[in-house]
Amino acid sequence: MSATATIALGFANLEWPANLGFVCSALVTTVSALEPFFNWRSRWVLADETLAKWHELEDELFFFVATRKEEELTIEELLHFQNRSAFIWRELTAEWVTARRTNGVG
Repeated sequence: MSATATIALGFANLEWPANLGFVCSALVTTVSALEPFFNWRSRWVLADETLAKWHELEDELFFFVATRKEEELTIEELLHFQNRSAFIWRELTAEWVTARRTNGVG
């Protein structure tokens, strides 16, 4: 709306360079208004942090299993890793939903 108003107010009575300036101003206004809807940076950061947590958990699980004999492993110990994985998922989902609800972007 602002971009259209900018062009409508100035386009009719000005020379070519001034009209070009109005069009550029309108484009900048439009891009600035749309940018938050296409700002995926926060999601990329969140996904990268989550992926790092999963890789860390995977490394810990591999090390845990590799340093014990099969008969020494218990379901409770392995469930600890599964619970941490589920917690990471819940944390990711909660942060994403919060971001979507608070500002409707990213």
